This record gives sequence, C-alpha cells and structure tokens, in this order.
Amino acid sequence: MKGLSCRLFGALCFALALGWVSVPASYAEAGLKVDEAKLDSFVDAYRAVHEVANASMAEIQAVKSEEDFEKLQAELEPKFEAAIEGTDGITLAEFREIEAAAVKDEALGQRIVEKMQAASHAQ
Repeated sequence: MKGLSCRLFGALCFALALGWVSVPASYAEAGLKVDEAKLDSFVDAYRAVHEVANASMAEIQAVKSEEDFEKLQAELEPKFEAAIEGTDGITLAEFREIEAAAVKDEALGQRIVEKMQAASHAQ
C-alpha cells in the first residue's frame, strides 16, 4: 500500500504544483506542532482533494494550451478548496499551513505518509 500513499501524495503535489491549491511562502513554518486529530483531518482533506483530481483526470489530461490550463485551473481551484473546507476539523488555511510545513519538516511529512498508509489499509 506504500505505492498508493505515494500516488495520493503525488496527486496533491501535482495539484499544488499546478497552482490549484496554493501555499503562500508565509505558511511554510518549520517545526509546526500538529496534533493527531488535526493531522487526521489533514489526511481526510487531502483524500477529498485527491477524489476531485481523480474525477477531473480526463480534463487534466486534455489540456493542450496555456489558455486551456488557465480555464481548467479556474474551474478546479474552487472545487479543491471546497473539498478541503468541507472536511471536518480543518480549515483551508490550516491545510495550507500543514502542507507547507510538511515540505520543510521531514518528520511531519513522514507522519502524514504513515497516516495515509493507515487510512489506505483501513479501506
């Protein structure tokens, strides 16, 4: 199941890299303390974003121009944000803060991967 978690993490990184969920540099706080309940909510929100990305994969793969990309980005960004905001126990700002911190903090990133693996095993 490690491959599944890596794919899940990769999908979110893909969405972030395309600018669909943006992480302001000011959120990248090293050593951010995240309790287990908040981390569980982050993983739930992450999985919700992944579901939106999966549902839109055909559209993502069909992008052929910068104009198409910008149009799709404008359509999907609110869906990604709504998926996060619709998750109990976390706000969009908290999600962005945790994601940015996980990029800088290897231990936090590992905790997230472990929680995603556990969630995958539970299904």
